[in-house]
Amino acid sequence: MSISQYSLASLFLIASINDIQLGSATGFIVNRNGKNFLITNWHVLAGRNPSTGQPTNNSGGIPNNITVHFVNNHTPSSIEWVPIKIMITDSEGKPLWLEHPVHTRSVDVVALELDNLENYKIIQYELNPQNPIMRVRVANDLSIIGFPFGISAGGLFGIWLRGSIASEPTLNYENLPSFLIDARTRQGQSGSPVISYSSGGLVELENGDTSLLGETVNLQGVYSGRINKESDIGIVWKKSVITEIIDGGKLGNNHLMAS
Repeated sequence: MSISQYSLASLFLIASINDIQLGSATGFIVNRNGKNFLITNWHVLAGRNPSTGQPTNNSGGIPNNITVHFVNNHTPSSIEWVPIKIMITDSEGKPLWLEHPVHTRSVDVVALELDNLENYKIIQYELNPQNPIMRVRVANDLSIIGFPFGISAGGLFGIWLRGSIASEPTLNYENLPSFLIDARTRQGQSGSPVISYSSGGLVELENGDTSLLGETVNLQGVYSGRINKESDIGIVWKKSVITEIIDGGKLGNNHLMAS
């Protein structure tokens, strides 16, 4: 039986205030300049709607920590997930995550630097991949790997959901670095990696060539939810925002309607 490593790359997150759970979501790891960063949505860590600034949880609670479920690196004969509590604000309640240096919360993506991951099996997504780049065009299928309604497929393997690109991916939706995807996503998939994926075979490359490849993955962006509750059209923030956020170094702001 073969299991794709990318089913492990998506991490199950629980956002909490102290020990009170507020909701679940998805995240994943990238490495930039030798540092590991957890990538998820701004609204997941801030606990606020990025458009209105209002709390997303009905209790009004704003998270100050997340629990990330990593795979134990010391059980090679089996897969064991370990819940690790990570503070996302300092002692004064100020965010420890980074947000977009120009668009701030209008780009619903954040990066949280993580240390001491040596004990965990980390499957990272490449921001500057060395493997071949697959061509991505409107109407192509992409995969969203996360945890809808907080459920998983055995253990905490991410659930793969397929959607088709609904807007020209080289253009920006609402003048922000994002594009649209048509997919039956649900609560809990916020922060999921959106990837182009081939399990192997003939693949069309970005330069127009066709090549015979093994399993190939290219990160395309970060999923952050549907445009409204009545639609299956969702927003994908382009991969480029991750680099901009990390390199920009701008600490987040979770105050009501602050920018």
